[in-house]
Amino acid sequence: MCAYVLNAEDDEGQAEVLRQYLEADGHRAAVVHDGQSALDHALRAAPDLLVLDVMLPVLNGLQVCRRLRQESVALNDMRSKVSMACQRVVGVVERSGGRGPG
Repeated sequence: MCAYVLNAEDDEGQAEVLRQYLEADGHRAAVVHDGQSALDHALRAAPDLLVLDVMLPVLNGLQVCRRLRQESVALNDMRSKVSMACQRVVGVVERSGGRGPG
Protein backbone atom coordinates (compact mmCIF):
# COMPACT_ATOMS: atom_id res chain seq x y z
CA MET A 1 0.00 0.00 0.00
CA CYS A 2 1.35 3.38 -0.99
CA ALA A 3 1.11 6.16 1.57
CA TYR A 4 1.54 9.90 1.23
CA VAL A 5 4.10 10.94 3.87
CA LEU A 6 4.92 14.49 4.89
CA ASN A 7 8.32 14.82 6.56
CA ALA A 8 8.98 18.02 8.52
CA GLU A 9 12.72 18.14 9.14
CA ASP A 10 14.97 21.20 9.20
CA ASP A 11 18.13 19.18 8.51
CA GLU A 12 18.00 18.99 4.72
CA GLY A 13 20.37 16.02 4.56
CA GLN A 14 18.29 13.90 6.94
CA ALA A 15 15.09 14.94 5.19
CA GLU A 16 16.49 13.86 1.82
CA VAL A 17 17.63 10.47 3.13
CA LEU A 18 14.18 9.72 4.56
CA ARG A 19 12.49 10.91 1.35
CA GLN A 20 14.67 8.58 -0.72
CA TYR A 21 13.93 5.59 1.53
CA LEU A 22 10.19 6.27 1.45
CA GLU A 23 10.11 6.64 -2.32
CA ALA A 24 12.25 3.53 -2.80
CA ASP A 25 9.65 1.67 -0.74
CA GLY A 26 6.89 2.90 -3.08
CA HIS A 27 5.51 5.78 -1.04
CA ARG A 28 4.96 9.37 -2.08
CA ALA A 29 6.90 11.79 0.09
CA ALA A 30 6.99 15.54 0.59
CA VAL A 31 9.49 17.47 2.68
CA VAL A 32 9.14 20.79 4.45
CA HIS A 33 11.77 22.47 6.61
CA ASP A 34 9.81 24.44 9.22
CA GLY A 35 6.77 23.99 11.40
CA GLN A 36 4.56 26.56 9.72
CA SER A 37 5.10 24.90 6.35
CA ALA A 38 4.32 21.52 7.95
CA LEU A 39 1.06 22.86 9.37
CA ASP A 40 0.03 24.52 6.11
CA HIS A 41 0.89 21.44 4.03
CA ALA A 42 -0.82 19.01 6.42
CA LEU A 43 -4.04 21.04 6.39
CA ARG A 44 -3.97 21.43 2.61
CA ALA A 45 -2.79 17.98 1.47
CA ALA A 46 -3.97 15.63 4.28
CA PRO A 47 -0.99 13.24 4.35
CA ASP A 48 -1.40 9.65 5.53
CA LEU A 49 1.55 10.11 7.85
CA LEU A 50 3.21 13.23 9.25
CA VAL A 51 6.78 12.83 10.53
CA LEU A 52 7.62 15.82 12.71
CA ASP A 53 10.95 16.89 14.11
CA VAL A 54 10.31 18.37 17.55
CA MET A 55 12.89 21.15 17.16
CA LEU A 56 11.67 22.88 13.99
CA PRO A 57 12.04 26.58 13.25
CA VAL A 58 9.00 28.93 13.18
CA LEU A 59 6.67 26.43 14.93
CA ASN A 60 8.16 23.43 16.73
CA GLY A 61 6.72 19.95 16.26
CA LEU A 62 4.58 20.12 19.41
CA GLN A 63 3.12 23.46 18.34
CA VAL A 64 2.24 21.91 14.97
CA CYS A 65 0.49 19.03 16.79
CA ARG A 66 -1.43 21.44 19.00
CA ARG A 67 -2.53 23.52 16.01
CA LEU A 68 -3.61 20.42 14.09
CA ARG A 69 -5.62 19.36 17.14
CA GLN A 70 -7.29 22.80 17.27
CA GLU A 71 -8.13 22.61 13.57
CA SER A 72 -9.61 19.10 13.87
CA VAL A 73 -13.17 20.37 14.34
CA ALA A 74 -13.34 21.34 10.67
CA LEU A 75 -11.29 18.41 9.35
CA ASN A 76 -12.40 15.18 7.72
CA ASP A 77 -11.94 11.73 9.30
CA MET A 78 -8.38 11.12 8.05
CA ARG A 79 -7.19 14.46 9.32
CA SER A 80 -8.93 13.82 12.62
CA LYS A 81 -6.86 10.65 13.00
CA VAL A 82 -3.71 12.72 12.57
CA SER A 83 -5.04 15.15 15.15
CA MET A 84 -5.81 12.31 17.60
CA ALA A 85 -2.25 11.02 17.31
CA CYS A 86 -0.94 14.54 17.90
CA GLN A 87 -3.17 14.85 20.95
CA ARG A 88 -1.59 11.72 22.42
CA VAL A 89 1.94 13.06 21.81
CA VAL A 90 1.13 16.46 23.30
CA GLY A 91 -0.49 14.78 26.30
CA VAL A 92 2.59 12.64 27.00
CA VAL A 93 4.87 15.67 26.79
CA GLU A 94 2.62 17.78 29.02
CA ARG A 95 2.38 15.02 31.66
CA SER A 96 6.18 14.70 31.68
CA GLY A 97 6.66 18.42 32.32
CA GLY A 98 7.88 19.05 28.78
CA ARG A 99 10.69 16.48 28.95
CA GLY A 100 9.08 13.96 26.59
CA PRO A 101 8.52 10.26 27.21
CA GLY A 102 12.09 9.36 28.13
